[in-house]
Amino acid sequence: MNEGRFRNDALLIGTEWLADRLGDPDLRIVEVTPPGSGYIFAHIPGAVYMSLDDVFTARLSGIRRTLGPLHEVLDTLGRLGISPDKHVVVYDANGGSEAAQVFWLLEYLGFERVSVLEGGAERWMAEERAQTAQVPAIAPIAVKGGTRDDRLATAWWIAARDRSSPRVTSPGRRTVRGTVRYASTAINGSVTRTTSAPSSARSGSPRIGRSLPTATPGSVRPTRT
Repeated sequence: MNEGRFRNDALLIGTEWLADRLGDPDLRIVEVTPPGSGYIFAHIPGAVYMSLDDVFTARLSGIRRTLGPLHEVLDTLGRLGISPDKHVVVYDANGGSEAAQVFWLLEYLGFERVSVLEGGAERWMAEERAQTAQVPAIAPIAVKGGTRDDRLATAWWIAARDRSSPRVTSPGRRTVRGTVRYASTAINGSVTRTTSAPSSARSGSPRIGRSLPTATPGSVRPTRT
């Protein structure tokens, strides 16, 4: 793993550690990238594919990137063979934002062994490690479980700990210089992220291997301190 580099180093694993354990039945490797990013052409051997939209369906709250009904989430995990008895290794394109959301989800559901692959697919490919287009045959399983409220930070939980002024308002939709900004809630001291990318980011630059665009990351509460 990344022993000695930082606290809780088991939460972030290196490519060499994972390469040495490919085929280990105790592992479940999960790629979390936007649909069409290239999983069907090349991925880490044994990895199953999950889109954030498969679990963060917003069917309960109507707010983008919020969790869907629990039974639907558990069914999705079961179809992919993601169960609490396995060590689940999650990776995304490179930055870790999508993987971090699934990391949070699994901890919220009570999974005890979840790690993120440092550097994601981009580092794995840059190091010329094994890739495959073969989709693993996974026998669906029944995943049961509840949720851990200590892993969920709601707007009200944050507001209650805002020492300056525990107040939450709802500004809704705002337009700044032609850029539409949205916020379901606004918390004192917070900033609003724009939905449009800078022109330099949109134009992009050549990347190693397949092109993997980055989805908008959500907010997760730090765990296992």
